[in-house]
Amino acid sequence: MQHIDEHTIELYVLGASTVQERKDEIEAHFRECYGCRALAEEIDHFYEETFEKLEQAGPVDVSSEALVPIRRDISLYDEPYAPPIPYRPATVIGKIGYFTRRHPLMAGAGSFVAAAALALALFFSLKDVTKDPNPVYIHLNSENATIDAYNRENQLLWKVPAKSVYHLNTSDYYQASNRIIVTNLMHGDRNVVITALPVLDDNSSSHVPLTILSSHGDVFHKTWFTTPILYRGVQYNTNLNPDNLLIDDFSGDGTKEIIVTANNGRSPNVIYRLAADGRILGEYLHFGLLRMTTVNMRNDGRRQIVLFGENDTGEPDSLPYPVAIILDMKKLTGRTQAGDSPGFGLPPSDADLVIIRFPLSDMNLALSAKGSVVSFHPIRYGDTQAFSATIMGTSADPATDQVPTFEYIIGADLRVREVKFDSHTLLYRNRMLSERKITGKLDTRYLETLKERVRYWDGKEWKPDFASVNQPESLSLH
Repeated sequence: MQHIDEHTIELYVLGASTVQERKDEIEAHFRECYGCRALAEEIDHFYEETFEKLEQAGPVDVSSEALVPIRRDISLYDEPYAPPIPYRPATVIGKIGYFTRRHPLMAGAGSFVAAAALALALFFSLKDVTKDPNPVYIHLNSENATIDAYNRENQLLWKVPAKSVYHLNTSDYYQASNRIIVTNLMHGDRNVVITALPVLDDNSSSHVPLTILSSHGDVFHKTWFTTPILYRGVQYNTNLNPDNLLIDDFSGDGTKEIIVTANNGRSPNVIYRLAADGRILGEYLHFGLLRMTTVNMRNDGRRQIVLFGENDTGEPDSLPYPVAIILDMKKLTGRTQAGDSPGFGLPPSDADLVIIRFPLSDMNLALSAKGSVVSFHPIRYGDTQAFSATIMGTSADPATDQVPTFEYIIGADLRVREVKFDSHTLLYRNRMLSERKITGKLDTRYLETLKERVRYWDGKEWKPDFASVNQPESLSLH
């Protein structure tokens, strides 16, 4: 939200003609913005008190008792110049001078100046009106192990301790940054900070909550993820830690929601749908780690969640295989299981729209390298919209890290258009061919075979042709 500058607010309070044309706009903004409305009320109250003091002081005697008027010219080099850029002093006295210079209507002589200075000192000591209190971005201070919040003027507002960010390397810093979001959850309110990182007194605990910090840095709400999980007769740890975060209006009603993936670094994985105040609205259990992003699948402005990662159910070849799942978050209610992960003893989720299973290549099987979707994002494919899904192999041998890697180009109808490979995969395949670990070249036919082996879950079984899970007519796939 773009705020109104304080000078315009002051002119509005004084009823100046220069802002009369913007009166409706300013009053409409006040109805939505608590900060600007509060500032206007404070300025109005300040003027009211100041003029009351002026009336009580009576007329100012400006007569001089000097016998002879003395004229003294001020040398040019002694005259203070204003700085060439906007400057807002930090001291109370400096702020008084700054406020008086910027508000000429407050300037005067004699007792009025003294009264105004006194009132200004009290005013500024109670509230710093020159500092926007709304956080807009976060800096992970890895040197001091704190999370620092800044406003739009790059002024530090507050900081909270977070041992988890201490001396992060570049890769870990990037991952940690994706686990904290500054957003406006409630329309008209100031921004809050939502984080899956351990902060404050949670640093010493292995069980981390999702924390919502107010615009002042105070803890507004904590959500602990404790879910009893039984999968195929095996009991799993019920204390899960938040991982990925997404904030959006998934219902299309103007209300933002929080989507969180939670796990312990391995299967199972739970996706939580939370209300803006941190209440859990729905749980979606999946066996296999997942990350997530959002896409506008219908081109209607309403976004769907795409979960991407791996299915670890061990079927049919015991290696985790890559999957992408498209969800309608409005339908994620109650406690349900993913359609491709039966075994939790829960009803299948009505939120499932499309579940895509990507094949494991002969390289994966020869290297015992599981497959996982590591990215899923929209692209332009010719003149049409499409999606890119990158599938990467992971094995216990560091020498085969990220082998093989294939890119699947998926059309707007969610059918695979093309499969590509990277140079590292080609080089390693040639090496495997020379060692007789596999047979066959990485040619067009090979890529067509991978494309043909993509499967879609129809709610009961995997299909070679496109299929959706729930309400196929609700998707604009063509």
